[in-house]
Amino acid sequence: MLKELLSFEVQVILSFITAFGLCYFMIPPITRLAKDKGFVAIPNQRDSHHIPIPTIGGVAIYFAFILSTLIFAGIANEPFLPYMTASSLIIFMIGLNDDVYVISPRRKLFFQMIATVIVVVMADIRITNFQGVFGIFEIPYWFSILFSIFVFVSVTNAVNLMDGIDGLAASMGIIACFGFGVFFWQMEKYGATIVCVSLIGSLIAFLRYNFARLNKKIFMGDTGSLTIGFLVAGIALRFNEINLVAPAALKINVSPVVSVGFLAIPIFDTLRVMVFRILRKKSPFKADKTHIHHILLTKGYTHHQATVVISTFSLMLVFLIYSIHDKVSGYALLSILLGAVITFYLFPFTHIYMRVRSSIQYRIRKNRK
Repeated sequence: MLKELLSFEVQVILSFITAFGLCYFMIPPITRLAKDKGFVAIPNQRDSHHIPIPTIGGVAIYFAFILSTLIFAGIANEPFLPYMTASSLIIFMIGLNDDVYVISPRRKLFFQMIATVIVVVMADIRITNFQGVFGIFEIPYWFSILFSIFVFVSVTNAVNLMDGIDGLAASMGIIACFGFGVFFWQMEKYGATIVCVSLIGSLIAFLRYNFARLNKKIFMGDTGSLTIGFLVAGIALRFNEINLVAPAALKINVSPVVSVGFLAIPIFDTLRVMVFRILRKKSPFKADKTHIHHILLTKGYTHHQATVVISTFSLMLVFLIYSIHDKVSGYALLSILLGAVITFYLFPFTHIYMRVRSSIQYRIRKNRK
């Protein structure tokens, strides 16, 4: 068997190369197909691009990920893989349907619920224990089902809402998978590790074209962002359940809080935007330009710069969490995460930021002269 011939490290490397290569070489023909068939985003007042851009980059991301995962993670006998594959295909199809034809939010939510029930109920991938968060440990079965469904749908849509500027949703997926993947690697959970690495590989390849010039540029669309959000949600739930049986040396303190930390920007940004919309007596689901990436754009950042700033902060949180999770209580860790996120959101409005930004802009203008 391949598992006996190749070491785990080699399998991980091959899964990354396979996912990256498949996605990298699939995107150019998908881009041409999208342009020929009119599967493009037409510019409007909310967009920064001025020409139609293909919107089905998620097709390459998904197929590269799923093929690499089935080839390599299938060897590891991960019981949740068949269910995640089937349910993610539902999410992929509803995202593709929305990118091509545009469907109602209610219909998208309905199919998200179906896909989530498959994983939570049939595969039994759910949160069964809060691991001491708010003093709560094991939770009743009925509440576990309902809460897990809520987490799946919330994370799926939170990541989807990050797809507002180039590279952001993909970067959030990469960083989250990196955080979870390190733990799976240490636990020798081969299948789960390869799931994370395969998704990272396909997303990095996608970024090459998402950041490209307009004639080669492609968006992931809901096909990509919904699927990434759904997969990351499943990975997060798997992370929390594996942590319950982890040996003491590898156990993550209050892993539910750690999961939130790995997805801090998508989760907190979505909550903030929805709360503010409700306070202004508007629909929490109506699109506007109040997300953190929109705020940075209004402060003079380009798409690339805003993505780098948000991604750098998110990656720093991952390293911070791994550094202190076993040294502080759950309450302290949650407070540190909240404090860090609030500080990050307030920074663009500070005097220090204004001075730094003015200095950077002055140097750019001087170099151009």
